[in-house]
Amino acid sequence: MRLKTGSIWPGVILHAAHNTFIQTFFDLLTVHYRVTNYVATEFGGALLVIAALLAVYFYSRRSEVRAPARLR
Repeated sequence: MRLKTGSIWPGVILHAAHNTFIQTFFDLLTVHYRVTNYVATEFGGALLVIAALLAVYFYSRRSEVRAPARLR
C-alpha cells in the first residue's frame, strides 16, 4: 500500500481497523476455552496462518506495483 499510494496513511488506517475489529468485535464473539488464546485473538495461530497466506498472495503480485515517481 505504501508503494502504491505514496503515503503511509492507508497502512496506518488498516492497522487501526484491524486492531479495532480483532479486539472489540471478534474477541467478543469467541467462546473461551483453554486453547482459545492459542488459536483465536490477535496473537493466535489463525491470524498467523491468514497473515502468511496474504503475504504469499501479495508477494506473488509484487510486479504489479510501481513505486511513485518521487521514490524512484
